[in-house]
Order: sequence, then structure tokens, then C-alpha cells
Amino acid sequence: EQGMMPVDPDDLLKLRVRGASFALTSLDLTAENGSPMPKVGLLVHLDFGDTAQQWQQLLGFAMGMLEQQSEGMLVRETAKVGDTDIVSLVPPMTEMALNWAFVGNGVIIGTLFDEVKSAVEGLHSGGSSLVGSTNFTSVYKNLDTQGAELETYFQPGLLVDFGMKFL
Repeated sequence: EQGMMPVDPDDLLKLRVRGASFALTSLDLTAENGSPMPKVGLLVHLDFGDTAQQWQQLLGFAMGMLEQQSEGMLVRETAKVGDTDIVSLVPPMTEMALNWAFVGNGVIIGTLFDEVKSAVEGLHSGGSSLVGSTNFTSVYKNLDTQGAELETYFQPGLLVDFGMKFL
């Protein structure tokens, strides 16, 4: 019996994630009225393959529950990029929000709306994930990743720049 779940419990065992890309896109800390105000740009692209429809139902249900439990502290906003909806749960007094959009067999999730919008536009124009930076591409082409379960790439410049601001 399914209960309140939007997906049959037996189908949960069939859910798959074919791939994931993660990016820390920006990192900033300012002061507003004497209080620290962080601005962190995070982007995640999850590729669900042929289980995308079940994931979409499940994640839509989870985000709806989050919105309900926020008791009005999160405002739901929706924007369109082509035929794709970008849904945002926006808290008060910050530039960050929980933004997500289902594109093809995957979902883009991010903290900054403009970055999610840009990622969705990139996928619409033929991109395959978030790993399209020039630096990543030049490093990756020299690696033999045949059979790898996990591939990582770290570019410390953003973190170094953030740390240097405080010196």
C-alpha cells in the first residue's frame, strides 16, 4: 500500500542515479547591518536515466512537504526557460534560494536562480552536465577513467580568493 507516498514503495528500489555533477560556483561573505550575509553558489546536476519520471514525482512531493513545513517562511516562485519550469523556494532576506528544474532525464538544483537558469539554458542548447568548464575539459581529456566509479575535479582558485579577502 502506497499511503502518502507519490511513488509505489516497490518502485523506490528501482530508482537509479546514472551520474552527478556538482559545482561550487561562487563564495562570498558580506556584512549587512553588522551581521554576516553569506552568498554561496552551488549547482548540482543529477542524471536519473529511465527512472527520471519517478524521481520527478518523489522530489516534487518532497519539495511540497518542505514548503508546507516552512509555515510561510519560504515563498514558492516559478519561472520558465523554454518549456522548462524553474521552481524556487525563496527565504526572506537572502539572495540564495532552493531552485530546481527538471531537464530531460535529470534535475538541476542550485542556490542562485541566475546560475540555475544558465545551467538549464546550457542543457537546452546541447550540453550534457555541469562539467563544461575549459579547465575541467583540458584536465579530463588526459585521464584514463575507463571503469571509474567516481571522478573528481577540484579547482581551488575560488576558495583561495575567498580566503585572501580576509587577510
